[in-house]
Amino acid sequence: MNRVSERRQELGMTQRDLLALLKETDPRLDIGTLSKIETGVCLPSYEIMTALERHLQAAQSDLFDDIVIFRAQNTKAPVGRITAIVAWAIPEGKANAVKREELPKLFGVCDRTAREWLAEARRDGLLINNDQDGRGYYQPTTPEEVMRGYLQTQNRTMSQLVQQKYRRARLQG
Repeated sequence: MNRVSERRQELGMTQRDLLALLKETDPRLDIGTLSKIETGVCLPSYEIMTALERHLQAAQSDLFDDIVIFRAQNTKAPVGRITAIVAWAIPEGKANAVKREELPKLFGVCDRTAREWLAEARRDGLLINNDQDGRGYYQPTTPEEVMRGYLQTQNRTMSQLVQQKYRRARLQG
């Protein structure tokens, strides 16, 4: 959770007051997004986090938990809270991979939900590899690791397209 709303209120500012200041940084920001940032539903970009720090006269560490700061420093666009948790929990580099069995413990959820969270984080653009070698999940850090994930995804996609070809043929005929 964060303390943006609390600090804003301490300074006697309304959401609209703060929004007007933040629009200098990102004119696309609206009251709904600011509300989501305040409630932790949406995480701010690093630029918005820096602006919040300036306008609320408080350090990032006074406004946000470490995981939120970490994610904001590693992204340009607001992302969901789940993606931020996954980014924080899945280590960088194959040598540090975490096994699937450990994910529910890290996330504090059941196995099925952990897999759904991985899927959501991937949809948000977080690169997560699993080389199917028993070592587990990791965020790629080298061009070779990124390429390995790319090829694996490409192969899986091609396999699904071939299956679709046969399904379509069966439906047509």
